[in-house]
Amino acid sequence: QVALVMALEVALAIALEVAFVMALAVALVMALEVALVIALEVAFVMALAVA
Repeated sequence: QVALVMALEVALAIALEVAFVMALAVALVMALEVALVIALEVAFVMALAVA
């Protein structure tokens, strides 16, 4: 139960931090997220192509 409570607390803290950052710079965060998603998709496709 302790581990579960700690995990929930960490998840809540991360959610609050993300919401705070987005409130400060929504456009920048969205741009970074899009770039990250594209990079991950490209890496995934390349990994599939190699495999």
